[in-house]
Amino acid sequence: MSLIEKAKGMKCLLLGASLDGRKLFVESLGAEIVDENAHPRDYDGVIVVGGALARLHRSRLENKQVFRIEAGYLRSFLMDRSDSKFDKALCFFVDELNDHYFCNSPSTIENLLQNFTVNKQQEQQARRFINQILQNKITKYNNQSEEYLLPKGPNVLVVEQSMKDQAILYGNGSEQSFKHMLECALDENPAHKIIIKIHPDTLDGKRATLANSYYGAVKENDRIIKITQKVNPYTLLQQVEKTYAFSSMLGIESLLAGVETHIFGMPCYAGWGLTKDRSIEFNKDFIPVAGRRTTKRTIEELVYIIYYEYTRYIDYNGNHSTPENFLNEMIKLKAEYNNV
Repeated sequence: MSLIEKAKGMKCLLLGASLDGRKLFVESLGAEIVDENAHPRDYDGVIVVGGALARLHRSRLENKQVFRIEAGYLRSFLMDRSDSKFDKALCFFVDELNDHYFCNSPSTIENLLQNFTVNKQQEQQARRFINQILQNKITKYNNQSEEYLLPKGPNVLVVEQSMKDQAILYGNGSEQSFKHMLECALDENPAHKIIIKIHPDTLDGKRATLANSYYGAVKENDRIIKITQKVNPYTLLQQVEKTYAFSSMLGIESLLAGVETHIFGMPCYAGWGLTKDRSIEFNKDFIPVAGRRTTKRTIEELVYIIYYEYTRYIDYNGNHSTPENFLNEMIKLKAEYNNV
């Protein structure tokens, strides 16, 4: 029985500061939501939206089924926190062990990537999915510019994340991690221009501001260029030779685009032979993670397991959907949005 099937009809406590566009997905689980002050005997499951589990006292979790819900790598068309159809989140990770970015103990996604067998037909299905993503440049934030020219290369892309993002905190990262990452990019690529992509949430001021970000104070010069506007990741990936990232989604997009990808954290897509895993060089805490991730994966296997086996999709009626139908809907929304 899948996690989604387990939730149906179960009495659940719902945790999450704000559902934003995620309400439809939570409703699609079919669980009965109890009052947040309910006694533990009055519910048998906990739905956690957006990493809120740390706020719940352990006594309220004993013998409870936990559904950890995080936005998937495609999520929705926009993320402007409105109730429009362009903002409704229809793509989620659901994990009963840990959030997908938690690296110090196993998660459902890590176990799948270690053990799941992908057949040839599924690999071909994943390749078609990858090609469609690349052709249409579908990402997490789909209102970003696709008309952006980098200086004549060679170029290396360095990816910022929102300061104190959960994926950094629970990925054993810190401000020092991003400093080290930039230093490595500069030292290892003396003939390249270093392109720093500032995170969209930083530009919007949703989680930080440019003055309070990992690379906000970095000075531009003849080698360092900061992108301080929203640009589609695939537009940049077409113009760079390497990507340096900590645990950003842009790291897996870099793999999809066939770009050499250096990862300084240990996100779920790292450690399977596709990324240049740099974390173990300077952080002994990652050594146990490497010991758990011993299976070597092709990009098609990685995509099939993450996007097909692990990610859950719904349509605008709250019905469960397929990866292909979800992607087709994003492509239609993109065309509609651009023609408004």
